[in-house]
Amino acid sequence: MADNHNGTATYTITSGAGTCTVKANQAGNSNYSAAAQATESVSATPASQTINVTTPAPATATKSSSFTVVASATSGLPITWGSAGICTNVQGTYTMTGSSGTCTVLMNAPSSTNYTAAPQVTETVRGALAIAPTVSLTGPATAPYQSTYTVVATTNASTTPTFTAAPATVCTISGATVTMVNGTGMCTVTAHWAADDVYKAATATEKTTATKVASVVTWNTPATITYGTALSATQLDATASVPGAFVYDPASGKVLGAGTQTLSVKFTPTATSDYTTVAATTVSLVVNQANTTTAITSTSLNPSIVGHSITVHYNVASPGKATGSVTITASSGETCTGTVSGTTGDGSCIIKPETVGSITLTGTYGGDANNNGSTSAGFTQTVNN
Repeated sequence: MADNHNGTATYTITSGAGTCTVKANQAGNSNYSAAAQATESVSATPASQTINVTTPAPATATKSSSFTVVASATSGLPITWGSAGICTNVQGTYTMTGSSGTCTVLMNAPSSTNYTAAPQVTETVRGALAIAPTVSLTGPATAPYQSTYTVVATTNASTTPTFTAAPATVCTISGATVTMVNGTGMCTVTAHWAADDVYKAATATEKTTATKVASVVTWNTPATITYGTALSATQLDATASVPGAFVYDPASGKVLGAGTQTLSVKFTPTATSDYTTVAATTVSLVVNQANTTTAITSTSLNPSIVGHSITVHYNVASPGKATGSVTITASSGETCTGTVSGTTGDGSCIIKPETVGSITLTGTYGGDANNNGSTSAGFTQTVNN
């Protein structure tokens, strides 16, 4: 197409390929004849184009989320969309397939007859973790020394937790099994979940109070003993489930009265931080009354004079100490009664024989709470006129 004006013409190339022929003609007039036609050829070339992004991709996006990029080419030709990395696309709409890594949005405007291909435009979207997972960690409120327990961890993430336990002076952990190494203190177990392609990393804690193990004291009923027998290992033979010390009441060496006696023991474990103290364990010990031996040891005068008083000396022998009284009886019928020294077992009383000749004196001990009674052998007393 030509536009003649003052000998110039403007041409517009309508295609990017082929040849444009410029034709120039000059019509004649009254003075000139028509000029011969002049022609020129111009080769057409494709025009350049660019891509303009009007709605860019976001800087980050979470797995499974979608976003749309809007762009156009200056040529008006359609955009060819592509993707690389952790996303897929349908035209300009992209869906994240992961949360670790990047998604690359690829935009191209291909060449055509009239346009060269546009420079590729790319945008990068970084994967992002969506939300914190739901996690829980449970264990017992208390656990005794040397016991084990298993913590239970749950989550809606895909990762498997790892566990730690602290302090090491209170507890240790292997896998999900906790061992209490102390009877006091607090054990804190922490579960850690690493991030997966949906959820963020997370932790949860569980606290368990260490408790002491009950010390078990075993003390069998001791065999019966006789009054005057001192307490010894035979009676004070309690045992415990753990090492420790016993304090008995009454203590070793004590002589107990006859009857049913209560023995008690306090047990203190060597490891007081791990085991409980047993304040009182009791048993009953039967102490039988002791047998005694009564003997008349002498009289103040032998032979004696009829009608005159004599002092009769006696002794009551006991494994322990004898108390009470002894009655002296003469074969002639006279009697006297005296007490027994609780220290020596000795005693005396005064009797007045009224019969001349040889008489027999006999001592009878009546016993006490701890001792059985006994009767002495006969003692010969001569009574003169």
